Amino acid sequence: MNYYQWNWKHYEKITYCAFCDGGNYDFVKNQCNYNPPSGHLYRYVCDGNCWDISFNDDISIFSDTYVNGQRVVGKQVARAPYDDKTPYYFELEQRSITKTAYTFFLSLANVIQNSGTFFDIPAETRFSLNIKSTSNPDEKILGVFNVYSVKKRIFYIDRTKGVPSNEFPLYKIIPGETFTCDFPCKSTVSCFEGPTRTKIAPVGWVQ
Repeated sequence: MNYYQWNWKHYEKITYCAFCDGGNYDFVKNQCNYNPPSGHLYRYVCDGNCWDISFNDDISIFSDTYVNGQRVVGKQVARAPYDDKTPYYFELEQRSITKTAYTFFLSLANVIQNSGTFFDIPAETRFSLNIKSTSNPDEKILGVFNVYSVKKRIFYIDRTKGVPSNEFPLYKIIPGETFTCDFPCKSTVSCFEGPTRTKIAPVGWVQ
């Protein structure tokens, strides 16, 4: 019997790296300055290439109990929003996980489905199957030690195919006014690396 887990990442190239609602951008502190507030929303252009990163926020797992090793067909692992007609960059990761990990994620998914989010999990829940506290054996731990094999694949989803003629994308509206000023005044903001943003082009980016 095999057990699988799917995770995905989406990279979207962005134009604006900061939005200051009611203030200007402080290029020393690298944050919006609301003293004194201007009462206006300014958006600041990135000073180079920059991508926002989004991830799946659900648990997508599968046991081949009923397919017995056959090809898995029709399993939905993600959805691409129809907010543009441009190709949708999508990095899919498939993990082959252990039964212990599958049991943990299945229990976690059931609790989240019933209670809402990770933060709503009851305090008395004891999901940890292979992690124990050496200093406090009675401590309740939410986690699992997981070793897995993984395969990754890059997709460019064509969002113009299979769309009914009377359906149109819900384009994102970027609020605010683009901040501009004359040299030597600075008007562009750096793309700071972080969990949800990068200036390094994703693997396979062709746009």
